[in-house]
Amino acid sequence: MDDYGNVQPTHAQWRKSYYQGSPKHYNAIQTWHIDQHGGVNNAF
Repeated sequence: MDDYGNVQPTHAQWRKSYYQGSPKHYNAIQTWHIDQHGGVNNAF
């Protein structure tokens, strides 16, 4: 939730409202993993 009370929709909610056949335009919160050597990788 941001300072204005807005909450990012779930992926299912987003698809229902905005999906136009292109899965590339989804502003998901991305989870990163930083290893002990400072390397950064997608956590999923």
